[in-house]
Amino acid sequence: MTITGAVSAINTLLSSGLCNITNQINGIAEPILVKEDEGDDEKYIPAIIDNNGECIYPFVEDEYKLGLYHRLLGKTYTHTSNGGFGDGKKTLCVSDLNMIIWGFKSSTLNQEDFEQYVYSKIAGSVSIQSVNFDRNNIFASEFKGVKFFLPPEVFLISIKYKVQFEMKASCLEINEIFNCTK
Repeated sequence: MTITGAVSAINTLLSSGLCNITNQINGIAEPILVKEDEGDDEKYIPAIIDNNGECIYPFVEDEYKLGLYHRLLGKTYTHTSNGGFGDGKKTLCVSDLNMIIWGFKSSTLNQEDFEQYVYSKIAGSVSIQSVNFDRNNIFASEFKGVKFFLPPEVFLISIKYKVQFEMKASCLEINEIFNCTK
């Protein structure tokens, strides 16, 4: 399994219960530099970059009541040896991610209830580390250098979680990764 596959599986779990809520569920976003004029201060915004290099904006959109995207923060690899004949060495990959969730508050949708919904859907698949409800802190972290009025009716949550999976180094051939031919 890859981290992209894990995020896709999480998104599928979360999407399954959102039938009546227009939503924008996205994959892994990266910070991109935005400069309008030469000499402007550097500004970074999150974007989903597709295979053609096009950027998709994953944040607050009026046409959706709710949205989310993920941020890959880092990976840690631990190498083990089982010591049994033929077992070989294995590598445990632990990926640290943030899930950034935004939504428009209503009588049926608020940040605490949605955080509980996310927990109930993914707690068995990932290790949830912490939840941040400080929307100013989250916004400043995701939109560096951007001055933007975040309307009071918008909630913002950041859920830090870990995904881990085992991999064998001998299973991946460089030709498979880069589609090379011999």
